[in-house]
Amino acid sequence: MNAPAPPDKKSYEMTAAWPLIKRTAKTYILPRTGTLVNAVLLMILSAAMTGAMAKLMEPVIDKVFTATNKEMLWAVALSVFAVFTIRGFATYGHTILMNKVVQRAVSDIQRDMFGHLVYSDLAFFHGNQSGQLMSRFIADTALIRS
Repeated sequence: MNAPAPPDKKSYEMTAAWPLIKRTAKTYILPRTGTLVNAVLLMILSAAMTGAMAKLMEPVIDKVFTATNKEMLWAVALSVFAVFTIRGFATYGHTILMNKVVQRAVSDIQRDMFGHLVYSDLAFFHGNQSGQLMSRFIADTALIRS
């Protein structure tokens, strides 16, 4: 018995989810690429400051506590304060930017869903209860938001 021929398309192209993911990304995510790049850069800065904080613990322990070098106390303290401040602003910035992207995308999805619903056929409304439609709108966009 002969084995079936392999499909022409790749397996990820044959699923129904892949075209939906591509269309959603193209419509709602790609227009916000600049904001996403800025958020990623702030995430990298925040991660770098976390690593810098670990690196600053070495002079704190070696030079301030062990060698009791009082001159290094102020330099290390200011460095720790600067690292914490930079990390705080970077974390705040990337959180705000990511929330902005998500909220705008969800808003656009809701607008498009409403536009599609407004121009739907009357038979669609006879076949679906209005409360069920509202519940689906709210629940689906809440899932995207979370």
